[in-house]
Amino acid sequence: MMKITWTILGFSLLVAPAYGQDVTMSDLDGVTIELHGVYQETIIRNGRTLSPKVHVTGWVKIAGNTVRSSFQTTATLPGGRTSVGPSRSSTHTLGMPNKGNRGNDLVWVFSNGTLARLVVHTAGGAAHRS
Repeated sequence: MMKITWTILGFSLLVAPAYGQDVTMSDLDGVTIELHGVYQETIIRNGRTLSPKVHVTGWVKIAGNTVRSSFQTTATLPGGRTSVGPSRSSTHTLGMPNKGNRGNDLVWVFSNGTLARLVVHTAGGAAHRS
């Protein structure tokens, strides 16, 4: 099994292959990608502004046009309090829109050498992770 570790930059999960070569979908078939990243988030809830640092860990496994993933987040607030989120796993077909675990619309796409998870949140905001 080939294992590729990709660097995560900021909130978007921008990835680059370890050796800098172009990646094709056939290169990713059978691959497990491990994800580790940290981003700063601003949340305004009930008039209060919070700015936690969010640590994300997880993996993405690709088999043909099937994408399986599992992610977990841990938020650390400026005062030091932490909140560990549940581990969320899902299986999707590449290019087929569907609902994620939290009811958000999402689709995994592969285009121009980039594997991306596009998410439209059901309430306030949107995210694009590639």
